[in-house]
Amino acid sequence: MQSTESNGTTVHKDITFTVAIGNQWLNCFTITGSVLVQRLWGIVSAVTTFTNCTSACFDLNDGAATIQLTAASGVLSGMPVGTIFAKAGLAAAAFVVLDNTAGDVGESTVPLEWSESIVTQKSGQPTYLRMGISTTDNPVAVVMRISCQWVPLTPGSKVT
Repeated sequence: MQSTESNGTTVHKDITFTVAIGNQWLNCFTITGSVLVQRLWGIVSAVTTFTNCTSACFDLNDGAATIQLTAASGVLSGMPVGTIFAKAGLAAAAFVVLDNTAGDVGESTVPLEWSESIVTQKSGQPTYLRMGISTTDNPVAVVMRISCQWVPLTPGSKVT
């Protein structure tokens, strides 16, 4: 699904994690050319089992190399439907999590200031924006809607 915003185009994709005790990486979007990623976030949209997720992140992968977009230290353990997580810092920082269990506000001590990044496709290689998790659940069962707002920087560039 794709929509055009005044500041860029937003794409959305629902992904389902099903790994049993271990790591799972899912391709969310394909990067073509060079784009400015203005906003990158996810929402937990359905949960059956999601008790222990002590490592989660966004990255780029071209099949041979991985480049972190957020640190692999995002914690989503036990997060309910409606929880929002977002890239809100440099690649060395975990994403910000707004837990809706008791309500949350993205400001002051938990800032939700969007962190823009320029991302570039590896020449001649499919390049994917992915999300990965690590869990001890056996198995995990969670659906997340991942969203990316972007602007093209080179001719023909896009996020699909």
